[in-house]
Parts: sequence; structure tokens; C-alpha cells
Amino acid sequence: MHMIGFVDVLERIIPDRGKQDKISTLLDFYTKSKGIFSRDIVIRHRTMKLPTDWWAAYGVDPNRKDLALKKLAMKILGLTCSASGCERNWSTFEAIHTKKSNRLELKKLNELVFVQYNKKLRERFKVGKKSPISLTLST
Repeated sequence: MHMIGFVDVLERIIPDRGKQDKISTLLDFYTKSKGIFSRDIVIRHRTMKLPTDWWAAYGVDPNRKDLALKKLAMKILGLTCSASGCERNWSTFEAIHTKKSNRLELKKLNELVFVQYNKKLRERFKVGKKSPISLTLST
């Protein structure tokens, strides 16, 4: 495990130092296979289940009953890992940044792109009645 990356993510997603400390302690249980994480079936299922399913099933030690590590893992696993959002953003940028509007200041241009992109996202959400960000896994 790359601890520098983990610490960066932990500090960015969880600003509360007390929660950071709690998660760090719980991470030791996971990395050293203590508590529920030491059980044979739990270790075996790390490679057999999808990560979200594994954390949903085994992410909390029944003796500790602390959801902090599980919640962080689920947040991280729920992050979008695709360039499609960036591509849509560039598409919106290109629509705004035309020959007529190419003298816009960078800050103003970024604000317009933000508003336009979120407007489209909200419209898509209203039409589909689904979350605009949905993760689907093919089996």
C-alpha cells in the first residue's frame, strides 16, 4: 500500500484530525489482518469479491463496531475513475470559448463552464430521475 497516497487522500477527504487518527488505527487492523480481517474467509474474499461488495460485507469489525474505515473505503471506491467528465467539461468549454468570446478572462471562462456543465447535469438528473453519477459494473 502506498501510504503517502493514502495519507494525501485521508487528509483531503477527512479534514477532522480525530477521525483521521481513528481511521489510521483501524487501517492497522486491516493491513495487519487483525480482528475480522484475520478470518480466512475475509482474506480469501479480498480477491474473489468486488471491492465495494467486500467492504460492504466485511468492512467493520464486530468487536470494534466502528464504521470510519469502511465509510472512507466506500467514498474512495465511489470516486469516478474516468476521463469522460473531463471530456464533457472540455466540450462545454469549447462551446463557450468561440471566436466572439475568446477574450474572456480565465476566471470568467471557468465560471461560465462551471455553470453550463452543472446546468446540463441538473437537466439530465431531472429527466432520468437517477443520480447524475451512477456506477455500474458489468459481470
